[in-house]
Amino acid sequence: MLIHAVYFDGKQARRHEVTVELLADSLVVNLDSDPPQSYSRDETDVVPAIGGAERVVRLADGGMLRFEDNDSFRLWEDRRPLRQGERLVARMERRWAAVVAAVVAVALVAVFFFQIALPWLAKDVAFRLPPQARVHVTREALRFIDGKILKPSKLDEETKTSLHELFDSIPLVRSEAYNYRLAIRSGLASPNAFALPDGLIFVTDELVDLIGIGDQMLAVLLHEIGHVEHQHGMRMGLQASTLALLGTLFLGDISGVSSVAAALPGMLTSHAYSRGFEIEADLFAAEYLMDHDYGIEPLVDVFIKMESIHGGIPLEDVLSTHPSMRKRVDILRDFDRRQEADP
Repeated sequence: MLIHAVYFDGKQARRHEVTVELLADSLVVNLDSDPPQSYSRDETDVVPAIGGAERVVRLADGGMLRFEDNDSFRLWEDRRPLRQGERLVARMERRWAAVVAAVVAVALVAVFFFQIALPWLAKDVAFRLPPQARVHVTREALRFIDGKILKPSKLDEETKTSLHELFDSIPLVRSEAYNYRLAIRSGLASPNAFALPDGLIFVTDELVDLIGIGDQMLAVLLHEIGHVEHQHGMRMGLQASTLALLGTLFLGDISGVSSVAAALPGMLTSHAYSRGFEIEADLFAAEYLMDHDYGIEPLVDVFIKMESIHGGIPLEDVLSTHPSMRKRVDILRDFDRRQEADP
């Protein structure tokens, strides 16, 4: 098959109008002023087609051919024995069904990885990490949080003492698995409490002002203990630091957990736990409260007060990954009904 092409010798910018004989396993370039030049299969590199652009073949000696007759070139290309995958882009672009299928497949794989595989891997790794990894992440996170995001508490000593006594009265804080302790700080714009992976729990002055020190504060502390017991902070940080997660999982390298520490402060102080994590911590607290005859109302009252400071706007409208307070109340009440029905 003979077709016209433009030839560049790779030495000068000058273009040459040539005819090219396309054979099954080679091609021959016919120059007017020089003898024909033959290139074997291994001496040519066919650049994948992009849209209707002219086809390009790179030659082993640095030269290049441009073909404007795409139809004729495609006939030769289809008959030519090619290396595995050489024409994948061109083939897919000519077959829109394949393109759509590929896009859908990539989307499904991405959804599976980020929604199912990544959370599962993060949970597995979080609970397999040695205690010193949690200590390291907590220590590094504190460098970002204390004195930068949070400030010293302005509460009076009597109030702080009462809060510590309430915290110490919870049997769970005497667990040998985690080093539970309480830190009271100020400085955030809204009431908040959050936990770091090794058991350090922060409560802000603003939260104390909102709910006081009593059953509602107990419910909040239990909620944060639930985050520690389920290692939500570490799992969230690992999911946000995918490379650290994969390095720990497949190489046993825990040095990457420092990137988890860097990711945690902003997440924890901005209520960035996922819906699943928040609800799991809610139910952890609710189960303890019900087992100790408090009922779920202390936790429900906290959610009602927290929503009131957001002007009645459900948090899910503010941050889509976070369940609204109303939704969490509904889940708690449903949990309460199921527990009563099946004591």
